[in-house]
Amino acid sequence: MANLGEILWDLPQSLLHNAGAEISCSLYITNSTSIDREYTLVAQVVKNGVVVSEFTVPVDSEVWFTVEAQNTIKLPGSVKVDYTDTVLILNLGEKQSNTVVDTVSVALTSQNMVSILGPVAPVLVVSLMAAMLPKILLGGSR
Repeated sequence: MANLGEILWDLPQSLLHNAGAEISCSLYITNSTSIDREYTLVAQVVKNGVVVSEFTVPVDSEVWFTVEAQNTIKLPGSVKVDYTDTVLILNLGEKQSNTVVDTVSVALTSQNMVSILGPVAPVLVVSLMAAMLPKILLGGSR
């Protein structure tokens, strides 16, 4: 299957986060195909293997946005996450195929988690995220 889209962002794999704080980042959406494509962004917040929040991230107040063929767009923005010690997943959905074509994620850790686990906290959270990601993307229970 051809690559129908790619999403990247400027966030690290793990981020110290306070519940309710905004997370600012820049997204880069690439359409490497030969036709214009419509995409949507859906965020999921996962805690202990359970999706605790899921929402569409609007672009210019719209659910769907177009990226021209052979083009990359930059989308600056922010999202407020009311949880900590979670994983924030951002899914890039492509309209024509009705599928998630790419995903980025960041482990949101609290100061308490960092204090308890020390330097292994980001590794543990990312490992947990990697174990859960297939279930989430394949439509596991919500």
